[in-house]
Amino acid sequence: MLVPWALFGAFAALAWWGLDYAAAGKSRAVERLDELKEPRKRRADPGKSALKQTDTMTRMLEMATPALAKPLQPKKRGRAGQTEGQARQRRLPQARRPGASSSG
Repeated sequence: MLVPWALFGAFAALAWWGLDYAAAGKSRAVERLDELKEPRKRRADPGKSALKQTDTMTRMLEMATPALAKPLQPKKRGRAGQTEGQARQRRLPQARRPGASSSG
C-alpha cells in the first residue's frame, strides 16, 4: 500500500530535479536587470544581446516576404495597377453594369 506512494514521490522528485537542472541558467529578466545595471557589459558582448535575436527574425521575415506575397499578386501583368472595383466591373456582364441601359 505504501509502494505506489513511494513510486509517485520518487517520480515527482526526479521530475522536479530534471526541471530544476534544465532551468538552472539565469532568467531573461535577471539578465536584463544586469544589463541595465552595467550597460558596458551589454556592449562588450553583442552576441548575447536580445537585439541580435530580433535581427535574425527580421532577416527571416525579409527572406520569406516575397514567397508570402506571391499568391496576392495579380496573375497577369497588365492588371497590376487595376483597382478591385475596375476588375469587378470588367467581370460583370454588360447588362448588369451599373448605369448601363438595357435596350429592350
